[in-house]
Amino acid sequence: TTSANLSGEAPPVSAEKLSIKIAQHVDFILDSGTCRYQIPSTIVQLNSTLDTYRIIRTGAFPAKEFDEIFRNYPN
Repeated sequence: TTSANLSGEAPPVSAEKLSIKIAQHVDFILDSGTCRYQIPSTIVQLNSTLDTYRIIRTGAFPAKEFDEIFRNYPN
């Protein structure tokens, strides 16, 4: 699934609002505060060595910006 909410629940607009049932099944949560755009989050899958990634769902954080950050991230 690419949803950060349980069926029937509103999508969370901050890491604090993320259901504990969801949070316990992910490896990493990037908390940048409350989502000012009030649209779903971008979901990124990183490989175990953090040298490649795949955008699972584009949302509030544009894939193009993630590409730029990832290219400049020291491995």
